[in-house]
Amino acid sequence: MSTKSLNPFDDADRLHQVILNSAGDYSTWPEPHPVPTGWITVLPATTRDAALAYVDRSASDTTVQPHARSSPLMKGGNGSGRHIPDRGSGCNRGPLPTSRALCGPVTARTDHLALVHQLFELHANRGPAGIAVVADRQQLSYGELNRAANQLARLLLHHGVRPETRVALAIPRSVELLIAVLAVMKAGGAYVPVDLDHPVKRIADQLIDSEPALVLSRSDLDPRLCGLGSSGSNLFVDDRSVADAVAAMSAHDLIDTERNAPLRPSHAVYLIYTSGSTGRPKAVVLEHHSVVNYLTRCVAAYPGLASSSLWHSPLAFDATVTTLLGTLSAGGTLHIRDLVPIDGPVSAPDSDRPTRVDFIKVTPSHLSLLADLPIGHWPARELMTGGEPLHADALPAQFHAARVRLINHYGPTELTVGCADFTVAPDGHLPSGPVPIGRPMSNLTMHVLDGTLSHVAPGQEGELYVAGPQVARGYWRRPGLTASRFVANPFSTGTRMYRTGDMVVVDQRGNLIYKRRADDQVKIRGIRVEPAEVEAALLKCAGVKAAAVTIADTKRSVDSVLCAYVVVYPGTDASSIRDFLTAQLPTYMIPSTIELLSTLPISTNGKLDRAILRRRERGPIAVANEHVLPQTAEAKMCAIFEDLLGVSNVSADDNFFDLGGQSLLAMRLVARLRSAFNLHVTLRQVLGNPTPKGIASLVL
Repeated sequence: MSTKSLNPFDDADRLHQVILNSAGDYSTWPEPHPVPTGWITVLPATTRDAALAYVDRSASDTTVQPHARSSPLMKGGNGSGRHIPDRGSGCNRGPLPTSRALCGPVTARTDHLALVHQLFELHANRGPAGIAVVADRQQLSYGELNRAANQLARLLLHHGVRPETRVALAIPRSVELLIAVLAVMKAGGAYVPVDLDHPVKRIADQLIDSEPALVLSRSDLDPRLCGLGSSGSNLFVDDRSVADAVAAMSAHDLIDTERNAPLRPSHAVYLIYTSGSTGRPKAVVLEHHSVVNYLTRCVAAYPGLASSSLWHSPLAFDATVTTLLGTLSAGGTLHIRDLVPIDGPVSAPDSDRPTRVDFIKVTPSHLSLLADLPIGHWPARELMTGGEPLHADALPAQFHAARVRLINHYGPTELTVGCADFTVAPDGHLPSGPVPIGRPMSNLTMHVLDGTLSHVAPGQEGELYVAGPQVARGYWRRPGLTASRFVANPFSTGTRMYRTGDMVVVDQRGNLIYKRRADDQVKIRGIRVEPAEVEAALLKCAGVKAAAVTIADTKRSVDSVLCAYVVVYPGTDASSIRDFLTAQLPTYMIPSTIELLSTLPISTNGKLDRAILRRRERGPIAVANEHVLPQTAEAKMCAIFEDLLGVSNVSADDNFFDLGGQSLLAMRLVARLRSAFNLHVTLRQVLGNPTPKGIASLVL
């Protein structure tokens, strides 16, 4: 790399940017003059001295990573077709020069790999014999998986699927679901994942809202979910007639003439629902080019994906995209199984132990689950955390023993899964306290701004805004909400930024540190929860006058806890409220504590005083049950309750959640039941039978 002075406006009073050409030459260039042909911006506007310092350092330091704000490469190239590589220096090496924005490495778009499924097809055609997926005793090669997806895609075309058509996937995590995801993309549609652990009413509301042309499901689907969507059509993948129809289809890759319309990078690839502050969930629409940009970075930055990974989370949780599509884009093997063992104790014979994989992605809340497992259940190479803040102190002893590379991954659904990361080598030092969320990923620009959309000074707290190709299209049929969160980018004409609502600071090494939310949004097990949505559900419950929901930290784990404070009419109790919520909300949105109050605290300005609620002393709700002497199975259940909850004298009739249980502890309870009793239970079964006696009845 070298410097090349072509700046005709060497004015110290102007703001200057740094530009780069295909030969690797750097130069300063003043704003607002257009960048010369053949050059791209690698450092946004800053002072002349800072720009010159960056140029000098870049010319002499081969580890410096080029950065971009608004680059022609993001729109298909720099005129030369030359790819500007990620030199592998990593986002976290050395301090950034003083500037007003953080910018990710620049990579060129590859036109023949502009659609998500094309990244998979590349490996299916180059190495069809490679193993793509393993589930229980079933496995498919890349060639077999590709042919199966092509055949199902052609059947979807016969059912009217085309670009921008939505297809709901109500299939349990399985090879069938993986085939369906690929088939919908190949047909040109956008998949809408359905979490079958959610209440039927919530699923039905999402199907009515998204209006899928087709619902792919199994024949055991709840009858109340059949016939929903724009056409009312259900296609049961386990039906013999459907299987015969699929088998009759051609197995070669699809082309646009079969789709009746060209499939473009700007077409939708999936819709994922997140919690909504208005009281109902909202769907984020992601496009092919956004997901391709993300997956391309994942393949380059996380080599474990090219070997093997674990798919353990619901498809409706967008963090799954990293593992599922990232692995298939890298040519690795995807293993489908639970994070915790489900077939007997973790100390099973070697022949029955699951294959150790190289890459696992979890939320920080899952770390306590991994802490309960032998080292063989940890990844062999890379552990990625994401979805909620990570504290170094939360990493269990097994993490240090496993000697894996740690990746702290940050990004909301609206920015295509992840937009920043911070890595720690297996032998790297990780100081106590919050782990940084790092620096921007490829082709992304981050701005830390104050309330006037001005950049804050280094070290000062500001709200994070992100621009670049991973910014989602917006919210499905919510134009007002879209306009409020996806805003015009004042730093690059004609582009948009996403307003994250996350308050951050930039440390001395140029890494972002997450501080807090600018609103009331919280994360439970890495999944976004708007307390307003829980409050809206509470207010629909007969007997509830008023309700407020807050977040509280628990000393038992890194998981956050929802607490509901409710004013009720006579005759309404916490148990009946919990039963109502169970039929309305996913398990992670049901408050751990429901406390009945005579009135909600009001501040001097007449608004709800949430600070007072958060300061209340929390404890288990008093239960009226006398201590019932447990029977044999119940005694074991009581002992498990006591161990997980840190309480004593648990009765066979005591409620897990009334004793202080919450979402993560419920997951650990499920894992413990599987280990102790080889009992296959779900979180929803625990919610429906939350006492030692109730769970014991599932054993008998």
